[in-house]
Amino acid sequence: AFTCVAVPGPVLWRGATPVYVDCERETLGMSADDLKRKITPRAKAVIIQHTIGMPAAHLDALLAVAREHRLTVIEDCAHALGATYRNRRVGTLGDISFFSFGRDKVLSSVFGGAIATDDDALASKLRTRVETYPYPSWWWIVRQLKHPLILSFAKATYGFFGIGKAVLALARSLSLISLAVQPTERRGGKPTFLSHRIPNALAAIALHQLAKLERYNEHRHQLAHAYRAQLPPHMQIPAEQPASKPIYLRFPVFVDDPRALIAFARARGIELGDWYRSPIAPPGVDL
Repeated sequence: AFTCVAVPGPVLWRGATPVYVDCERETLGMSADDLKRKITPRAKAVIIQHTIGMPAAHLDALLAVAREHRLTVIEDCAHALGATYRNRRVGTLGDISFFSFGRDKVLSSVFGGAIATDDDALASKLRTRVETYPYPSWWWIVRQLKHPLILSFAKATYGFFGIGKAVLALARSLSLISLAVQPTERRGGKPTFLSHRIPNALAAIALHQLAKLERYNEHRHQLAHAYRAQLPPHMQIPAEQPASKPIYLRFPVFVDDPRALIAFARARGIELGDWYRSPIAPPGVDL
């Protein structure tokens, strides 16, 4: 439960069947009990997602179930670069892991990502595959480089007579910036940027931000502590476990009426995220 269409998409393109495992209400992490119920003799792998920067709450139990059923463990670390579990970085606990450098992730090069594995044979296979991919077109690269510039201006003027909001809408309509999720993806199709290498210009941005990762994540920790000090306990995710150190790409808040809270905050110049209004984001996905 609660993932992005980018996760089940590749499973479908491979001709496999994604089987959805529920998450726990208290932690938003994958339920080990529901995972056990969903495993069949045809199961090949389990994708364990570290949602909004929080390591899966019962990771030991999930890994034990995977080992018992000989499942390949794929860690979805798109939200969690830098988070740790039992003093180990997430992404080093399973067989293979992936990270995202998308525009709303821990660090951003607008598009791109990384794959990690300690399996030499698998690493060689992946490297050979990637070397067959072309680079994107120069125009596509320019559009991505324009994204942080346009967004910076839009953010600075968002609350000034709605100028920033209009700038973003115009940039999207004129294709000056790319959509994070293409319409074809919402129906299970492949996006046009698939199977390309990350270009050097975007890789340089990612490396520049990677050097500041610890500072970014420490700032997120400080924000999380501030929220915990101010919000009543029933609105909060349970306090982090001793074994787990999340990085809180987003700090989740439990409310009865999310839209009312968003409207309340927006009237005061505060933008709140509303990720995960449906099990598979973004809204409108129809697989």
